[in-house]
Amino acid sequence: MLEEKILDSTRCYRVKTPGPIFRHDTYPGISVSASFASSQAAPAGALTALLAVGFLAVAAGYVAITRQRRGSPGEGKAELLVRRESETKARELLEKRVENISIMLDQLREYRSRGTGIVRVIDLVQSCAKRDAELHGEISRVLSSLGPRGGEISERVEAVSNELAAAFRELLETERMFRRGRMDKQEYKKRVETLEGKIMKLAGELGKIARTI
Repeated sequence: MLEEKILDSTRCYRVKTPGPIFRHDTYPGISVSASFASSQAAPAGALTALLAVGFLAVAAGYVAITRQRRGSPGEGKAELLVRRESETKARELLEKRVENISIMLDQLREYRSRGTGIVRVIDLVQSCAKRDAELHGEISRVLSSLGPRGGEISERVEAVSNELAAAFRELLETERMFRRGRMDKQEYKKRVETLEGKIMKLAGELGKIARTI
């Protein structure tokens, strides 16, 4: 049954006896259970974390290189200029050592091909060894002004220099022994080739160090 009510120009109707579609107990209750699929975001999250770590590593490397080039915190322009001049000087001195050794090796080959006397060969090796020691001393003094980094480079240079000095001494001893007739020509050539190859390799190590400064 409907009950009609007129308000001004509006007609309103009210159901006096609600039918079944309006009653709350007409239909059975429905139970709903919510379930969620396992998240697939873990791999993406892990990838994001790895990318973040990689980015931070690259950024840290960039900052380290930039600081090295621009100078350490608190280093003024004057100090930066002095440091760069010292680095350039050390690099040039190392390159001079390489050049000095290369010239000696070239001259030794020329001497032997022309059959130059042993005395001149010994003089050449002694002169080169002396000049190399002088350059090494200059490099050590320059590197000492570069702080911890200079100390690390100096240790590498010192290790190579010790091997070079030993190779020069052995080469001189070989020349003297051959001159005195205490070594045959075949053994002499073999030892000379080995020592000159070693000296050339050590000179190459000095060149590598120079390129890192």
